[in-house]
Amino acid sequence: MFGELSLIGERYRHHHAEALDEGVIIQVHRDHFLGFVRHQPELLLQLLEVLGQRIRELEGLVQDLAFRDIESRLSRQLLLLSSEYGVKTKNGILIGFRLTHRDLAEMIGSARENTTMALNRLARQGLLDKRRYQIVIKDIEGLREKCGPDRL
Repeated sequence: MFGELSLIGERYRHHHAEALDEGVIIQVHRDHFLGFVRHQPELLLQLLEVLGQRIRELEGLVQDLAFRDIESRLSRQLLLLSSEYGVKTKNGILIGFRLTHRDLAEMIGSARENTTMALNRLARQGLLDKRRYQIVIKDIEGLREKCGPDRL
């Protein structure tokens, strides 16, 4: 689900979305949603759960930006991506979609160049293998240790 803030007053979209697989997009206009909620109030509770989860994720990101170095943030993000999109292979866990260094940098609040250097360090340490647009996690526990305190 994306664009849900328009249901509670956001006028302009600030983000974009890109499909990782084929899918169906259904646009729900605010007036239709509000009419539906009047008859199905439990839908509001589900929306609040989603918004609460997003708030927790943003709080975690702010905490990471304030207190963790790039390598720790990158390790944490790679673990999150591997748990959600990971595909087990004979070489490790492949993050199952096209992933650029710029994408990763944006996810962790870093410059692309710094993210590339951190990826190279993690690869030299044997924690991951990277190829063009692909990352394979070779050592999950080693990557967890890089996350530092309160690791995943």
